[in-house]
Amino acid sequence: MDRMRNVQCLDEMRIGQKEYERVNMKTYMRRVFGIYKGESSRVVMEFDNNLLDTVVDRLGADDIIYHSEGKDRFVVNAEIEVSPQFYAWVFGLGKGAKIISPVSAVEGMKKHLAEVTAAYK
Repeated sequence: MDRMRNVQCLDEMRIGQKEYERVNMKTYMRRVFGIYKGESSRVVMEFDNNLLDTVVDRLGADDIIYHSEGKDRFVVNAEIEVSPQFYAWVFGLGKGAKIISPVSAVEGMKKHLAEVTAAYK
């Protein structure tokens, strides 16, 4: 809405109401990073324990499966819309975060990092 001009209310039936009602907005917003919809995928990631609150705040405790991985790390399994914004979120957590699977998400992260690195050469 912040980029729309001359917005008007119309006395017409809304298109897509049934589709909207089927979407759980809470779950959807946790899977999608920013406005960037990507390919939905079950993603496994490993994090330093000090990032637990950050990860749970972003992904939601009800929507993820997580377990301890040794004394310093934990692993999360979550449904994610894999996109450049998702990769940026993982990157923002630094070396304390790592995508484990699927291979397509790992390779996507590598490609994203290479593209950003190339911009600084």
